[in-house]
Amino acid sequence: MSAHNPGESIEGEIISGHSRKPLSYKRTRIINGNRYFIYKAEFNVSATIVKGINPYIRQEDKIDVNSIFTVGEKLSCDSALITTFARTRNPNKKDVYEDTGSHVSHTHGANVWEFKQHTNAKVITPMQSIMNAKFKRKNFSIANID
Repeated sequence: MSAHNPGESIEGEIISGHSRKPLSYKRTRIINGNRYFIYKAEFNVSATIVKGINPYIRQEDKIDVNSIFTVGEKLSCDSALITTFARTRNPNKKDVYEDTGSHVSHTHGANVWEFKQHTNAKVITPMQSIMNAKFKRKNFSIANID
């Protein structure tokens, strides 16, 4: 099951993905004594869990307990918050995430990135096409009742 609705998230040790706009740094947060950097990915965001988290990890060390942790799970949305653990104080360091290619797709201008440490990606704004499909189905079923 992919994450599409607001508040749904995926979490893993390695998460790769792409977005139309480059990642923008938002803030630093301390969660359970660890320093986490929060980035925002916008416009046609897609992320996939490449490496899952250790199944024996403590419940307190998970960023979001309600996340999907299975390898291969995908997140698709228009904007997402990406929370990642890093051992540096400077969020602009290249060891926080790796920009594996900017504007790889010349038609769509996708920015490809990969986080190689404990990371959580959470849907903020769902993809408009998915929301329109849900509304169409709802209106279609209501129209058939009459």
